[in-house]
Amino acid sequence: MIEDNNIWVILITNVVTLLSGGGLGWVFTIKSLKRQQEADAMKSAQEVYRGVIEDLNSERNRLQGTIERMEAENQERSQKLAMMERQVTVIRRQLSGMKPLLCGVKDCEKRKPINLKKEDEIV
Repeated sequence: MIEDNNIWVILITNVVTLLSGGGLGWVFTIKSLKRQQEADAMKSAQEVYRGVIEDLNSERNRLQGTIERMEAENQERSQKLAMMERQVTVIRRQLSGMKPLLCGVKDCEKRKPINLKKEDEIV
């Protein structure tokens, strides 16, 4: 249907150009050409925007994957940190139990060997 309109525009333009000697026909031709150029410009702008949108979507998907990976790593590190905090608590408890038994003299004969209880072991 659009091509039918273009055919009629071309025919009318040619008839007017023929009748007016060519001087007046350029007015109609310019309007038609201008509309065609605007349509082509809009089409190319649409293609550019479509490309930009596709690039942004792929970048968003890549970033989403990175975020998910980092969240998993953060979870794993949080678990390791909690385990280390428990170990530090056990070690502090053991150290506080040993402090009264420690002697600063290396050759002290009063030193007693210390055996750690099973419950104080690091888990």
